[in-house]
Amino acid sequence: MKHLQPEQLAALEDKYRRLLALAQDRQRWMEAGRVDVPQDARLERQQAMRELARAFPGALAELQRSTVPVLTQRLAAVTQAQQPHADQAPWLAVVHTFHAALVDVLSRKLAAPKATALEQTAAALGISVEDVRRALPWYKPGR
Repeated sequence: MKHLQPEQLAALEDKYRRLLALAQDRQRWMEAGRVDVPQDARLERQQAMRELARAFPGALAELQRSTVPVLTQRLAAVTQAQQPHADQAPWLAVVHTFHAALVDVLSRKLAAPKATALEQTAAALGISVEDVRRALPWYKPGR
């Protein structure tokens, strides 16, 4: 499996820090009985989500389908992978490569389905599309 470089791991750490903050806000509001984003937080949250989606296409689907504990675990895995001589969980390369594939698809302004990004990710890593799907449990094509 591909070994990510320090700057790639740092980018994933940034992504998971942002996702976790957004998920923690959502959880806090839900626990307070809210069904929508408070008015005073709406513009800032929308901007944060736009920036996240621009930097990491597909990340909003991960936010929508992931819990705070799952995102906490993913952030911990990315942080641990940045330690000297640390092993990298295979899903890290899959997630990084998937985001890069989506950037490529979107930059070419293709009307191709997102499955193209799954196939590009699998080809880039020399793994099956099913292995990519298993590493991206939050991704549901066609939704």
